[in-house]
Parts: sequence; C-alpha cells; structure tokens
Amino acid sequence: RWAGQALAELDRAMRLLERRAGEFGGQARNDRFAADIDTLLAARPHLPALAARLAAAAPGSLQTRIHGDFHLGQVL
Repeated sequence: RWAGQALAELDRAMRLLERRAGEFGGQARNDRFAADIDTLLAARPHLPALAARLAAAAPGSLQTRIHGDFHLGQVL
C-alpha cells in the first residue's frame, strides 16, 4: 500500500515537473536547477522498482510520522 501511494505521489510530482520544465528556457536552461530537473526526469523509469524494493524491505519496520511543527523550543 505504501509503495502504491508513494508511486502515485511521485507520478503527480513528475507530471508537474514535466509541465513546468519548459519554463526554464533560454539562459536559465543552462543553470544547475535545469540540470537537476533533467536528472530527475531521466530517473523516472527507475522509480517504480526502487519503491518496490523499499516496500519489500519495510515489513516489520518502524513507521515515523512527521508533524511539521518541531522547533528548538520543543527540543529544549
């Protein structure tokens, strides 16, 4: 189930990245950000297998939830 959800989120992110990649035309297309976009899009075919490997390794593992409001005051 986790792998399916992760792949669905990755697919949505990749589709958005593909749509927005064209916005980096001209000089901006040569910067490192554009190269990172190309790297991510090139890796897209490998993501399902990676998610499947992670899911196979996960049974019995501890699940961590991220609250999103963790700050120094809570640590102290």
